[in-house]
Amino acid sequence: MEKGYALISTWDKTGTEKIAGALTAAGYSILSTGGTKKYLENHGIEVTSVESVTGFPEILGGRVKTLHPFIHGGLLMDRENPEHVRQMTEKKIKPIDFLICNLYPFEKVVEEENAKNAGGGAFTIDNTLLLGKFIENIDIGGVALLRAASKNFNSVTVISSPQDYSWIAERITKGKELTEPEKLKLAVKAFALTSKYDSIIYSTLEKFISDTETADNSGFPDIFNIEAPNSKLKLKLERIFVPRYGENPHQKAAVFSKEVPQAYFPVENNQGLLGMKQLQGKQLSYNNILDSQTAADLVASFKEPAVVLVKHQLPCGAAVGDDMKNNFLRAFAGDPVSPFGGIFAFNRKVDLALADEISGFFFEVLLAPEITEDAEKIFKSKKNLRVLTGNLALLSKWEFRSSGPLYLVQETDSLEDPLKLDYVTERRPDKDELDDLLFAYNVARMVKSNGIVLAHGLATAGIGSGQPNRVGALETALRGKEKMKAPPENFVMASDGFFPFGDTVALAAKAGCTAVIQPGGSIRDNESIEEANRHGIAMVFTGKRHFRH
Repeated sequence: MEKGYALISTWDKTGTEKIAGALTAAGYSILSTGGTKKYLENHGIEVTSVESVTGFPEILGGRVKTLHPFIHGGLLMDRENPEHVRQMTEKKIKPIDFLICNLYPFEKVVEEENAKNAGGGAFTIDNTLLLGKFIENIDIGGVALLRAASKNFNSVTVISSPQDYSWIAERITKGKELTEPEKLKLAVKAFALTSKYDSIIYSTLEKFISDTETADNSGFPDIFNIEAPNSKLKLKLERIFVPRYGENPHQKAAVFSKEVPQAYFPVENNQGLLGMKQLQGKQLSYNNILDSQTAADLVASFKEPAVVLVKHQLPCGAAVGDDMKNNFLRAFAGDPVSPFGGIFAFNRKVDLALADEISGFFFEVLLAPEITEDAEKIFKSKKNLRVLTGNLALLSKWEFRSSGPLYLVQETDSLEDPLKLDYVTERRPDKDELDDLLFAYNVARMVKSNGIVLAHGLATAGIGSGQPNRVGALETALRGKEKMKAPPENFVMASDGFFPFGDTVALAAKAGCTAVIQPGGSIRDNESIEEANRHGIAMVFTGKRHFRH
């Protein structure tokens, strides 16, 4: 088969002559425009101009060069489609087998202007010269070429990065064709480039729009793109609504999602968590969303019927058992103060009896997979109460956080099922203790480090959270236990991290602890084990810590 064209149109011409030379030696005709053509000719490479192929000169100051059927037909022709072949032959359009293309340096121009602007800031529409400079550095033809060639990757090899010149030139020189997976990988790389390019253009030009010209006056863009070429981590985040404020009234905020599910209705009284439908109440606030996600993640992690109470992203009560009303009462008894104004989450249907019980308490959000009609009527009198129903188990694979100019990404934490336990003390926990330990450890996973959870009868009996040392976390948990109307004499203890010394176990033993679950892994594990043995406490190691910051 006759070899087609290799179209080369680059802004960054580094190394272009080497791969062009390999293509020429292999019998391909080089097709190019403007500066790239001149550059290659200066390196002794014979080049055919795009203009001579299209029969149409560059116009509009170079804005239109390659946007022509003779070029895009050559890129998009399906070599296996007889009708495509017929049309190309009839129109005398020669196929293009290789595209080597990179884009105008829009991002570089923006970075240079940001540096001039003291590290970046809001551009204004009044700065027409700057806006014009940005617009003239928006590549149109190059993006169209890359997308066309990438769509037809089976027939066209698309090369969008100088980093790929060397290995592809070596293949061409040896007469070895690229495999289909290799061509697909190059096409995906080109699509990643154009996607990132468009995202940068959007986020840059959006800065020229003043707040007074946006519909919601939020100052937040409609779309955030988080993309990394050659990575599976690619997110397009769409703004779904703007709460009244962020964590505090003086902070603006917006809520973004990687998708807007069908259950989500962007109207005033139907703003729910993703995957859930809001039946009543005010729009969810910034803090409501954070707290509700913590509650949903924890309550959905229990297979048994469970109730979880959350305040400020911290579990303050939890219980599991067959009776949901009793679960609520036991969870609330573990800390009758903190749940005020918090989140009540249930992983089973809320019926009339349960609704009647909890309606006497003040809380801001109720989460449940389902609510009976008669139960829903009970909540109608609480007009500000947000009631949401639906799938509680919508965990994302990734967690994102920011730290100054940095963005931190990690896999979402979860428990092994079943846990691999190492029984390290002379006494093993009995069945009731083990059930309590596993329950408490799951709750401890959602507590801020350093975290301690006390439990008795599959209900929390004191939670110590966010302390700089583990003894302090236990002391906080014990103070909570003593505030219960009927604190249990004995309890089990779960820790999200290992004990660096034996003092935490000693304090727990003095207060009535009978069993402990912790990750283990301290160089002084023996101190904690010996302390547990001294007091007849059963201790198990899980081998995995669950810090939460």
